[in-house]
Amino acid sequence: MEWDGYIRSENYREKCYSACAINESYYLVGKWARDPHSAAVAKLSADGDSLWTRYYGGNASIFNCSTQSTDSNLVVGGDSGELAENGSYDAYLVKLDGDGEIIWEHVYGGEYGESFNDVVPTNDGGFLCGGSSSSFGNSRQYYIVRTDSEGEELWSGSYGTESYEVGTAITETSDGGCAIAGYIPNPGGKEPQGGMALTRIDPEGEEMRTQVYGGNEYERCFDVITLADDGFLIVGTTNNFGVFHAGYLVRTDSDGEELWMSTFYIGDDGETATECYKLLLSDNGGYMLIGRSYTHDGRQYFLAETEADPVSVPRLVDLSYPSELSLDAPYPNPFNSATNFAFSLTGTDMLKLSIHDLNGKEIAVLSEGTRSAGYYKMTWQPEGLPSGAYCVRMETSRKVQVRQVVLMK
Repeated sequence: MEWDGYIRSENYREKCYSACAINESYYLVGKWARDPHSAAVAKLSADGDSLWTRYYGGNASIFNCSTQSTDSNLVVGGDSGELAENGSYDAYLVKLDGDGEIIWEHVYGGEYGESFNDVVPTNDGGFLCGGSSSSFGNSRQYYIVRTDSEGEELWSGSYGTESYEVGTAITETSDGGCAIAGYIPNPGGKEPQGGMALTRIDPEGEEMRTQVYGGNEYERCFDVITLADDGFLIVGTTNNFGVFHAGYLVRTDSDGEELWMSTFYIGDDGETATECYKLLLSDNGGYMLIGRSYTHDGRQYFLAETEADPVSVPRLVDLSYPSELSLDAPYPNPFNSATNFAFSLTGTDMLKLSIHDLNGKEIAVLSEGTRSAGYYKMTWQPEGLPSGAYCVRMETSRKVQVRQVVLMK
C-alpha cells in the first residue's frame, strides 16, 4: 500500500460510494452531510492530497456511481434530490471536467422517483445507466437509460414484475445490448429477503430473459461483468447453501444460465460475514474482489484474488509495500502447458517481462509498460515451441533479473 487517508468535513458524515482514477488523479463520489446531505465529488492527487470538494444537485441528492468518459472526464450518476421538477427525485447524470465544473447534466424518470446505482461507458462513446424506478410499474422496478456521449437519452425502460426489484449493476454485451443485475423478492416472497437476479436486454431496450439465482433466504447482488465468452460473473452475498452472509459468486453463460457458483468467507477469524462490492479481471485469468468483512473486532476492507475458472477460494492480496525488487522462481518448473512468474516492484517503474531462448533471442513479451509498486503474477502459455530451456527476463530502470524455466512436452 502506497498511502491511505481520509477526507473529513465539519459534520463528520461523509459517505463514499464510488471511486474513479483519471489522469493520475482520484475522484471520490458519494454524499456529504450539509443539512441535508448533497451529492459530492472530491478530487485527490496521485499522492492522496485533497485538491477540491464540490457539491451538486438539490437537497438530499446523492451520487452512487462513476466512470471515465472517452475524453478523460468524469461522469457520475445517482439521484437529483430536490432538483427534480416534479417535486420527487429523478435519476441524475452529470459530466464534470478536471476542475469539477459541470460540462452537462441531465435528469431522467417519471413522477415518483428514480435513481442510478451504476453507470458504464458504451462502445459508441455513450453511457448505460442502471438503477431503480417507482414511476413506471406497480412497484419498484429495474430502470435502465442508454444515452449518447452528451447524456441525451436514446432509450429507457423499466423491467420486472409487480414485486420490488432493485438494480445494482449494469454491463454492456457484445451485441450492443446490456444486462442488469440486482435482487428481487425470493420465491417465498419473504420481504425484505431477496434473490440475486440477472436480466438481459437487447440493443433496442427490449427485455429478453431474467434468471434468478440462490434460494429462499436473504441474498443481495452488488456487481456484474461481461466475460470474453459473453457469459457473466455476478457477485453478492447470500444466506443460502448452509452459510450466513457469505460472499457469493455466480458464473453464467451468455443466456444467464448458471455454470457454477461459489460461497466463501474472507477474514482473519474464520467464518466472518463477507460482502463483495466490486469485480475486476486479474492478470492470471481469475478475478479480483473488493469488499468488506465483519469480524468480532469490527469491519475490515479487503482486496482478494481467485484463480481462473473453475473458481478457487479467494485469498487476500498482500497490500504491504514490497521491500525488494525481485523476480521469483517460475512455478511449476519444469512445466508442460503453462507456468507462472511472480514479481514485485518497490516503486513505480518501467517494466518489461519477456521470454528468451538460450541464445538470447526474444520469443515473447508478457508485459511492457509502467507499473506501480506491488506484487504481481503473470502466466506464460507457450504455443508452437519445442521442449527445452528458456529464460524469463525482468527489466526495470534499476535492475535486470533472469530466471530459467524448462518446457517439457
